[in-house]
Amino acid sequence: MVQQTYSTIAPNINPTMAKAFDSSYSINKPCLLVVEDQNDLLHYLVGELRGNYNVFVADNGLAALERLESMPVPELIISDIMMDKMDGYELLEKTLADERFGYIPFIFLTAKDTTEEKIAGLDLGALDFITKPFSIDELKMKIKTIINQKTRISEAAIRDIKKQFADTYSLNNKKKKEDIFNANALKYNLTVREKEIISYIRNGSKYEEIADMLHISDHTVNRHVQNIYKKTDSTTKIGLIDKMYGNV
Repeated sequence: MVQQTYSTIAPNINPTMAKAFDSSYSINKPCLLVVEDQNDLLHYLVGELRGNYNVFVADNGLAALERLESMPVPELIISDIMMDKMDGYELLEKTLADERFGYIPFIFLTAKDTTEEKIAGLDLGALDFITKPFSIDELKMKIKTIINQKTRISEAAIRDIKKQFADTYSLNNKKKKEDIFNANALKYNLTVREKEIISYIRNGSKYEEIADMLHISDHTVNRHVQNIYKKTDSTTKIGLIDKMYGNV
């Protein structure tokens, strides 16, 4: 299968055609911002990418910054490097310096296939370079891969935030229960040993298990339990636990 490249297709596009416009918008498609000063290439990219993406366009870095203020935040920016008014490097620096846009991935399109050029862009924070003439299939695959990776990272971050929230809630809830328990233990004048036994009872331990863990006899455990019931005016384990810990 022969790969289609911009160099083999774009010459068929009339370079005098009207200025390229954004693709039609769909809420179900990810957004891309394509920054390119060659109008025919811009038309070509919009035509190739609009099936899967909302494609917003700008013809230089300065115009791209203006677009970012009014368009939905894009999943990816694809930018030429050499442009009038503001080049791709400066555009990348400007977006990185803005907390609203600094996380947006960047791909450079460039006619300069030199190591120095790539190192300069990667050092600034670009994710990748695609050299003109380029394979449109390669560009599409890189766009898809970057957006999928970004989605996975975002989902992982959301999971981490939820887990942190759950852990924090659990710790706060545990401390609140402990505070209520200690306040009630003081209220009912419970001993340290009696507090230990209540904790074991709450965890579902049987009296003989409590005896083994505390190295005391079953009879001693029963005696402590009867004293606890008497002090707290309780008659059942459930009533005791509810009285000591509340409904928190």
